[in-house]
Amino acid sequence: MKRKKLVLLMIASALLIGALTLLSNLRPNILSSLLAFPLEPIVPVLKRIAKAGPAGNGLAVAGIAALVLIPAVIALCMRGNEKIPEAVSLLALACMILVAVYGTWNPAVFQNRIVKVPAEDFNYLPMIFSLASWALFILFIVLRLIRLFRAGHREQLLRYLRLLLHILCAVIAAGIASTLISGVMTLVKGLPTTEDAALHAAKVIASLVISLLEIIVCFRMLDMLDIAATDEQEGLQEAASRLSRVCCAALSGIALSAALLHIFQIILLPSLTDVKSVLDIPLLQIVFVLVILLLSRLLIENKQLKDDNSMFI
Repeated sequence: MKRKKLVLLMIASALLIGALTLLSNLRPNILSSLLAFPLEPIVPVLKRIAKAGPAGNGLAVAGIAALVLIPAVIALCMRGNEKIPEAVSLLALACMILVAVYGTWNPAVFQNRIVKVPAEDFNYLPMIFSLASWALFILFIVLRLIRLFRAGHREQLLRYLRLLLHILCAVIAAGIASTLISGVMTLVKGLPTTEDAALHAAKVIASLVISLLEIIVCFRMLDMLDIAATDEQEGLQEAASRLSRVCCAALSGIALSAALLHIFQIILLPSLTDVKSVLDIPLLQIVFVLVILLLSRLLIENKQLKDDNSMFI
């Protein structure tokens, strides 16, 4: 994928997730959360269609059947013993979609039997069903990736790694849009004090800085992979060195932003109305960049060893 196409993919994902985030803030009755998409908006539409008469009822049933049958048909079309775990996960997903649609359509079925609460107050049910559906979908993706990675050769593994980095860039861009819009909406709605607003804005800025640093690391990693995929691998050591420097700068920036954020919270502490004593350090992002840094260093050492062996021969 060319860089222009990757940038377009990132923009598209950012616009989509940004729009859904804005919708969940402005119209929570339509979409309460990103994780409730697409189940929460679809079921009310199907219910309205079903009330339009026999034809509408049939169309709604066809829509539900399509939602359930898509993963089921894909699972039944899979051939080979190595694909059985993926097929089972898709069949489980199809069953979960059916349960999710039924539960969202008839929330009284899952009503709390101990504490009597009106069924219309169970607004969290679509979220619970959506989370279960997303978890099964992620399970399918992980099982598929495991099979592909175990069977792939060098060229395929490099191609898979580039694809994963593209997806990661799109996800990070979507996260930037979601964080920015959620942060702005929170500030627009208002916070108890100016200091609370300032701390919230600082958290948003820190999150955006960390995400941008991750994207820069991913782009440098893609540059290095493009060279590694060639037979000559000319310029691989230089590309790995650039990636190593970027990773060092990104690690410093991520750790520094977390430290400054905690220091800023201490400075504003006397005027804050909501203080959270949580160590807010982006460990996953730090580990991710550390792994890329180690990979770049290993490539540099490996290239130097090859060059030394060639000179010796």
